Amino acid sequence: MGQPEGVNMCINRRNFIKTAGLLGGACALAPQCVFAAGQFSTEPYKGKSRLPTKFSIDACTMCQLRCPVCPSKEFLKKHNHFGYLKFKDFKKFVDKNTVTEVELGSNGEIFLNPELIDIIKYAHEKNIVLTAHRGVNGNAITDEMAEALVKYQFKNINFSLDGASQEVYSIYRRGGDFDRVIANIKKINEYKAQYNSELPIMNWKFIIFGHNVCDMLKAKKMAADLGMTFDYGSNLEPKFSPVKKAEDKALVAKELNQVDNFSVFETKSFASAICSDLFCQPQISFNGQFLGCNCNVFGFFKSNVFKQSLIKALNDPDYLYTKKMLTGQAPEKKSIPCAGCFTYQAMKRENVWLQEEA
Repeated sequence: MGQPEGVNMCINRRNFIKTAGLLGGACALAPQCVFAAGQFSTEPYKGKSRLPTKFSIDACTMCQLRCPVCPSKEFLKKHNHFGYLKFKDFKKFVDKNTVTEVELGSNGEIFLNPELIDIIKYAHEKNIVLTAHRGVNGNAITDEMAEALVKYQFKNINFSLDGASQEVYSIYRRGGDFDRVIANIKKINEYKAQYNSELPIMNWKFIIFGHNVCDMLKAKKMAADLGMTFDYGSNLEPKFSPVKKAEDKALVAKELNQVDNFSVFETKSFASAICSDLFCQPQISFNGQFLGCNCNVFGFFKSNVFKQSLIKALNDPDYLYTKKMLTGQAPEKKSIPCAGCFTYQAMKRENVWLQEEA
């Protein structure tokens, strides 16, 4: 997957959200962690001063929807890895470590976590920014939850809405209720007005499929009417509902022409957006197991941040070896989860690596 002619490298994570398309909840990354050359250290941490302060933690790996090509579904099923982040574990982790921001969007639906309000409230008390850039389906938001999101200043929520009607939306988001999601968004807006708050910022993410092109313009208008920002996502699974009709392709091209930096896959861009997680915003599963990055659906690292110190977990030999793989300093090791990743394989094939800190 080489760089297409005329496509510039784009490492802004918000643009990567658009590029990630189908990966949706698994690979839609938070912005603000953009790396230039020379900022990827592979050396062990010798003290707490240089440890990451931003983390991604799976709030919940369970989901009530049955999206047909969910990238994490088989991985979670294979490892029987279903559960939710416990408040006691979250509290212990943020009390022991310097934490400034946590991305809670995950391999499941965060609002199925029965302890989420306690987590949101405590994060607010600790001045920790919470986001859900990686996507929520928004079907299970209670009145109490809607108020908590506003009252405790949850920063960003990315709603996965691939349609502007139940008929179209449910083709991919199987088991979801479009009207309920819209009602929940309106509920949050009511609390934003009550608290005179701009937060949470809500974004409508619309992955383009062949079956929903008819709803593109309607969805964009609905998002504007709801005070939401709006993003298109590209479908990276060509076998599922591709855009075929000439008139549909023309509309998609016209719409994407109006979107800044909507890019296609480019190895260096993906590597900077995805693989940088291991260095600046490590992905942790709901039970403390290390995943490294949020696109890891291949295996777990041995370390567990809820059972050992953060510095010990980050200095795990396999984790350090992975960083050397990603910077081109060490050969592929099949036992490392990244070995199964299409991004890493593209990096190896094209000899494109993250650049280690000088």
